[in-house]
Amino acid sequence: MSRNNGDLEKYRNELIELLQEEYALGKLNEQEFERLLESALNADSTAALIPVEQKVAPQGAPSAAQKPYRPESDTLFAVFGGSERRGVWAVPEEINVYAVFGGVDLDLSQCELTGETEINATCVFGGLEIVVPDNARVEVNCIPIFGGVENKSDGRDHRGPLIRISGLMLFGGTEIRTMNRKERKRLNRRR
Repeated sequence: MSRNNGDLEKYRNELIELLQEEYALGKLNEQEFERLLESALNADSTAALIPVEQKVAPQGAPSAAQKPYRPESDTLFAVFGGSERRGVWAVPEEINVYAVFGGVDLDLSQCELTGETEINATCVFGGLEIVVPDNARVEVNCIPIFGGVENKSDGRDHRGPLIRISGLMLFGGTEIRTMNRKERKRLNRRR
C-alpha cells in the first residue's frame, strides 16, 4: 500500500470514529449515519471524504485536502561518517537516528511542525545535534552512559509544537538548541 493510500485509510478511520461518536451522542439520526458511513467506506480519495468531514469535523479544522503531507517515519544513519538534514522539509512524526562513530545534524528550525515529533536516538561513540524552532517545546528522556545530553532550547511557547527526544548515548552525546544569531543572519540574507 502506498503512502497516499495509507493516509487515506488513516483519515477515513478517523472520520468513521467521529461518525460513530456523533451517532452515539444523538447528533446524527440512523439514516444520516448510514449514508455518511457508506460514503466514507466507498471514498477513493481524500477529496471524496470532504462531504463526510464537513458533517462531523470541528469547524475551522483544516480539511483532509488542505492538510500538509507528513510522513510517518524516517531514519538517519551515520556510521564512521556524517549525515545531515537541513532546510525546509516535511518532518515525519517519528525520526530514528543512529550515530555510530559518526555524527548527525538535524535542523528543524526552518520546518513547519505540527503536533508532536518523536526523535529516537542511538549514539555510540557518536553525536547528534538538533536545532529546533524557537516556538518548539522539547521533552528529553535520554539515557547517557559515559556520554551526555545538553538541552539549550528556548521552549518559551507552551502552545508550540512538541518535540520528544529519547534514546541511548553510549560514549556519545546529544545537543539540542535553537538557531543562533549568526545562523539566523545568514538565513535572512539568503531570503
